[in-house]
Amino acid sequence: LDAAWSRIRTGLRGDVGARMFDQWLKPARLGDYCPFSQTLDILVASDFTATFVAGQFGDRLRLAWRSAQAGVRDVRIVRAPDAAGPRLL
Repeated sequence: LDAAWSRIRTGLRGDVGARMFDQWLKPARLGDYCPFSQTLDILVASDFTATFVAGQFGDRLRLAWRSAQAGVRDVRIVRAPDAAGPRLL
């Protein structure tokens, strides 16, 4: 998954532009992967960032992972468990 994520990140930076990528996607990291549902969590720093990234880049991330043929069918953008600050309920 790490090699696919590296290729996907390079493609996203070219697609969305360096400024958008650096602000919203560069800090994202891989989270848990469920082989049964083929769902991958992408971890971000806050609930706000998770909502924004899911809305703006969610479809693009799903398509990129499916195209990478890495066994990922769905992507969830979620706040990292170790992120500081209050959580949305």
